[in-house]
Amino acid sequence: MTRRTKQHQPGASTESPSADLPEGWAEAMMGDISTVIGGGTPAAHDPSNFTDRGYPWLTPADLSGFEGTYITRGRRDLTEKGLAGSSARLMPAGTVLMSSRAPIGYVAIAANELCTNQGFKNFVLAPGIEPRYVFYWLKFKRDDIEEMGSGSTFVEISGSRCKEIPITLPPLAEQKRIVAKVEELLARVNVARERLAEVPAILKRFRQSVLAAACSGRLTEDWREMHPKVVASISEIRMPDAGTLPEIPETWRWCCFSQLLTEFRNGISTKPNIDPPGHAILRISAVRAMKVYLDDFRYLASKDANVETYRLIDGDLLFTRYNGSIDLLGVCGMVRGLGDHILLYPDKLMRARVLTKLVLPEYCQIFFSEMSARRRMVGESKSSAGQQGIAGSDVKNQYFVLPSLPEQREIVRRVDRLFTLTDTIEKQVAVGTAWAEKLTQAILAKAFRGELAPQDPNDEPASVLLDRIRCDREKDAKKSKAR
Repeated sequence: MTRRTKQHQPGASTESPSADLPEGWAEAMMGDISTVIGGGTPAAHDPSNFTDRGYPWLTPADLSGFEGTYITRGRRDLTEKGLAGSSARLMPAGTVLMSSRAPIGYVAIAANELCTNQGFKNFVLAPGIEPRYVFYWLKFKRDDIEEMGSGSTFVEISGSRCKEIPITLPPLAEQKRIVAKVEELLARVNVARERLAEVPAILKRFRQSVLAAACSGRLTEDWREMHPKVVASISEIRMPDAGTLPEIPETWRWCCFSQLLTEFRNGISTKPNIDPPGHAILRISAVRAMKVYLDDFRYLASKDANVETYRLIDGDLLFTRYNGSIDLLGVCGMVRGLGDHILLYPDKLMRARVLTKLVLPEYCQIFFSEMSARRRMVGESKSSAGQQGIAGSDVKNQYFVLPSLPEQREIVRRVDRLFTLTDTIEKQVAVGTAWAEKLTQAILAKAFRGELAPQDPNDEPASVLLDRIRCDREKDAKKSKAR
């Protein structure tokens, strides 16, 4: 690849070059290669300004989550009246669309004639400029473009600043070669990203399969064959009216969860403060299935804290008593790693302490996180003021499947081992996803250094293209003046 020192081209940026450009490339600004056009919105209170099938009209919200390159229309179109009564202008196919606020930097290419609202600054490109090259350039430079914005209420980049966005410009033929190579490589990256995105759902199903196997006896079937005489040690079995129960191994027993409890108590109802001083008290969001996040807390003034009654200790089970989401109602997590620290819990949580001679708290959180147990728990929920709630009696009266203590220990060991494996895979997926994002930027950086596609000395230099664009504009300006 031949390189030369960058020199100022007609219509190009006067900023000092940061590196050498490939032969035939030139520096320019977006105002040199395009006409910047804003958008507009007709009166929103007049429904006759909008229609389902009229003039395609975009807002930044239409590009939120948009992963494609070309876009045809947004959620609403403008009527003839709506278009005439606003500053929105129809732009030709091939216009590069960029949101200029809330947020800055969503990019797409118009697949057909369309218009936008005032949240866009759009680039109608001069002949000889490949729209997809500009599309990828603006994506690559999004952080820099955001820094060009200004405003106190919200940050916006103006039309005049958009004209000053710098761009390194290859010859037209090379623009097309670069785009072809970029799209070939990004297609592979996107396939990898899509496959990585499928993994969390697979792991979620796997975890539920593990829990189902743990609570049905399938997970430790081989263990029972080696220990056939080890039976659950509960003597008197009291059961709620549970109907038909699933089959369980002969050495296991169904019982009522209340038989395994030494204490069951709601938390403190006093409203805590965000900032200290005071005793740490968990937020409801600290409890998730099989997890208690000890660092998710607020502060309760010492005068309002009954420390001895509501202090948590390792091995305590916490259940969510209220939640706006049914998926988070009645979830169970075990406190661990607390040590001697003082930590309280609020009234939207319930604390259970169990008879450890009969049941392990680690096994309890496994049982109450299994899908069928979750369904039974949620089946008792009641709705009030947008919140889903369950009573302490709903938890205490749940029927509970009890293996022997030695088998519980083996169940906990095996579940922990399998969940540790899934946690490791999840971390690897997160690393892979982050690398995929970095790889996209690395591909674009390589492309815009001229290192991704070959140069051809026979291509018309970009400086000649810029001169032609400038001359055409001067002619058009003279014609307009004459008219």
